[in-house]
Amino acid sequence: MKKFREFQSKWHNPKWKNWDVIFTCGSQDACSKIYEMFIDEGDPIMVQSPTYTATINTLASLNVDFIEITQDADGIIPEQIIKVCEERLRDGRPLPKLIYINPIGANPTGTVLSESRKKQIYELAQKYNFLIIEDDAYYFINFLNKQPTSLFSLDTEGRVIRLDSISKIISAGMRLGCITAHTELLTKLIMHVENSVLQANSLSQVLLFKLFDLWEKDRLDQHFKSIQDFYRTRRNIMLKEIEKHLTGLAEWTEPKGGFFIWLKLIGIDDTSKFIMEKCVPNGIFIIPGNVFNYDINKPDQHIRLSYSYGTQEEIERVSSL
Repeated sequence: MKKFREFQSKWHNPKWKNWDVIFTCGSQDACSKIYEMFIDEGDPIMVQSPTYTATINTLASLNVDFIEITQDADGIIPEQIIKVCEERLRDGRPLPKLIYINPIGANPTGTVLSESRKKQIYELAQKYNFLIIEDDAYYFINFLNKQPTSLFSLDTEGRVIRLDSISKIISAGMRLGCITAHTELLTKLIMHVENSVLQANSLSQVLLFKLFDLWEKDRLDQHFKSIQDFYRTRRNIMLKEIEKHLTGLAEWTEPKGGFFIWLKLIGIDDTSKFIMEKCVPNGIFIIPGNVFNYDINKPDQHIRLSYSYGTQEEIERVSSL
């Protein structure tokens, strides 16, 4: 814990003292634990849209008042938060309890929340008194010239709950995530963890501790740079193939981080049907856009492509389909 607390201090330089960290069985487990502890049935919850499918599924199981806040190339749009909150105030309805944000390399869009919008969103959280779930699994997998700041680094009141994924930056098989938040909140979360999984995997925690202990600061920084270079290369391969084969057939924005490219297929209203007819028979698994929206039955023109795992040959095959 001490090593990771030092790690968080180095990268985020928190502006307040009463914070700490706990480990979970991956960042998805962290999300679930937070939702289960904080949310009552019917609570209004704002969610970046489109968003990570596990977040949608977990919140749907809790029967929340799901409020989608759309995003553009610069991430989630603050003006939509204002619109939602002001309308609820005018109508006498409860204000949202929290907002879920995937700020860097968002899944599925690959967007990075701009620095100015981060400040805006934190100020709105203060104004309308909601918490921020900062699910930042791809914090170190960005393709920017400078490491972006976090919402946690802007926090002065303990209203940001930060989630990190060790699985993404060290080893997927470790299944280790981390929650960084106010100590009072973590005290309650620890009780929830102890009553479900007892604790995160001990062996994974020991491996992480030894790795941090052996690697000096420069070695860890080099590791993160090598991750960025690795995925940037794979992203560029896929973008080149998409440009070659899909120009005029699809629209896309170059992802600034993460593992994914979000494409809108021109002239195809329902990509679910397209995937079942064209992709699956060819042994290619592509995620249709509808699963990243709360209403999965609504047709969607988008697909999500991933460059995280496939070989260059497989990437070329998918793009030419």
